[in-house]
Amino acid sequence: MKRVWLLGIILFIGLGITLSYTYRTVIAENIGERWCKSRDLICTFEVEKLSISEIKILDLNVGKTSIPTILSAANIALDLSWPSGLTPNITRA
Repeated sequence: MKRVWLLGIILFIGLGITLSYTYRTVIAENIGERWCKSRDLICTFEVEKLSISEIKILDLNVGKTSIPTILSAANIALDLSWPSGLTPNITRA
C-alpha cells in the first residue's frame, strides 16, 4: 500500500514538472503581464523562447493609459545566468 502511494506521488510530481515545462512560455507571459499591471503599465509581448540560459521576446509594447507607447521592440534576446539559485542575472545577448 505504501508503494502505491509513493508511486502516485512520484507520478503527480512528474506530471507537474512536465506541464510546467510544456507551458513555460505561457507562464512567463502571465508573470510578465502581472508584473506590468502591478506597476500600472500596459504590456503586450510574446515569449518566443525560454530556456535556462536565455529568453527571446517578440513584439514588446509597454505603455500607460495616458501614454500608449513608452517602449517598443520587435525582438529582444536576453542571456540568463543563475549565480544565486532562484534569482537570475539578466544580460543582453
